Amino acid sequence: ENAMHAHGVDTVKGTLGDGGSYASGANGAVQQPALSGDIINTTGAGDAFMAGVLYAYTQGLDMEKTVGVAQKMALHTAQSPHTINTNITAHTLYEQDE
Repeated sequence: ENAMHAHGVDTVKGTLGDGGSYASGANGAVQQPALSGDIINTTGAGDAFMAGVLYAYTQGLDMEKTVGVAQKMALHTAQSPHTINTNITAHTLYEQDE
């Protein structure tokens, strides 16, 4: 990640499997532990994580909240027998935070 920043990459976000997720950029870095839940199918979870990153970006969320939303997207996807969990809504992404 530091090497990527050294080559001009502004922001780096990614997953570490059971090690959680991270993000780093000009304003610092954040690493969050993996979320737990009943996993049914991990197909599409990485794509859902990135979709969560993009969604959070469009909402103007900070780095920590962005990683949290992305993790929740991935978890909700992995808890579905389908590649795309059609039950994911903005409410389901934020309900744990309320």
